[in-house]
Amino acid sequence: MLKEIKLESVQKHGCRFYTTPDGNEYPSVTSVTRLHSMDAIKKWRERVGEEEANRISLEASTKGTAFHSLMEKTLLESVQTDPTIIKGFEKVYPKICSEIVPHISDIQCIEYALYSDALRVAGRVDLVARYYGKLAICDWKTTKKFKGMKYTEGYWMQTAAYAVMMKEIYNVDIEKLVLFFNYNDEKTYVLTQDVDKWVEEFAKLRAKYEETYGI
Repeated sequence: MLKEIKLESVQKHGCRFYTTPDGNEYPSVTSVTRLHSMDAIKKWRERVGEEEANRISLEASTKGTAFHSLMEKTLLESVQTDPTIIKGFEKVYPKICSEIVPHISDIQCIEYALYSDALRVAGRVDLVARYYGKLAICDWKTTKKFKGMKYTEGYWMQTAAYAVMMKEIYNVDIEKLVLFFNYNDEKTYVLTQDVDKWVEEFAKLRAKYEETYGI
């Protein structure tokens, strides 16, 4: 695995900011991509009501955090000891262990902090590894319904930003963007995209974020 850099983070203006080794302070990737879905989220909250929206959001956040923590622990154990170790995670998410994990290899980063001076943004990447032999930015998602392209654009911009960060910090060329979905704990599915288009889309969104918030 690559040597991890350490970035300090802080909550400001309702968003997370990271301080780079050079002292630059950048908003998190997810703070920027949230701008892309802000109108849709607002309409959804109005439709279901604030109380129900808060309940659903908390439930999703809690489940997502637990999922990521267990996946991180499983992969770290595999790197440090035996690549075949998936016990623990296998009991909770057997489909992921049988359908996705066997195709992951050459792990470079697990939950690493990254940043880009070119994009003026930072964040934490879930996983950088080979998936079916292609070096990829991999992101774990939990969902209660299938999400096609219309509902994943923000995810592609997020992962594309991480691809830029990997090139800047480690001189690593990313070949693919990959989203791994845990679908109601019963199914899995995987979506992939190329990098370049989504780097351009993220750069446009980053400019809009600066125009909107002045940072």
